[in-house]
Amino acid sequence: MSSSADEDVSQRAAQAVSAEGIAAFHHAFGGSNAIHVDPEAAKAHGGLVQHGMRTLFPVFALLARERLSAGARRMRIDAKFLAPVRAGDALEASIALESNEGGQATFEVAATNGAGSKVMAGRATLTGR
Repeated sequence: MSSSADEDVSQRAAQAVSAEGIAAFHHAFGGSNAIHVDPEAAKAHGGLVQHGMRTLFPVFALLARERLSAGARRMRIDAKFLAPVRAGDALEASIALESNEGGQATFEVAATNGAGSKVMAGRATLTGR
């Protein structure tokens, strides 16, 4: 990888979460969970809930930028969803370089909602040329 282990690689990306965006993702990628499209079904969860994969999109974008600049061939993300992301949330995703050695860069990945609560956390690894 081209980044130095001492280099601070920390980046952020924002995503405005809307009911329309949640529904569009649901319809484009399929799924049968009504909490993504039916306000009545989502009431028990505090409102429409964004699909976890859509929550990861800003993280994917940040890592893809790193992957391209470093010449990495593979990307792996291990993440845990800690809380629902709802319509109206202002999602902020971040990546921070933890280590970079032996052709492998490891990042801490996270996302918070508009209230600052962590909604996703994990690790990502970029490897190979």
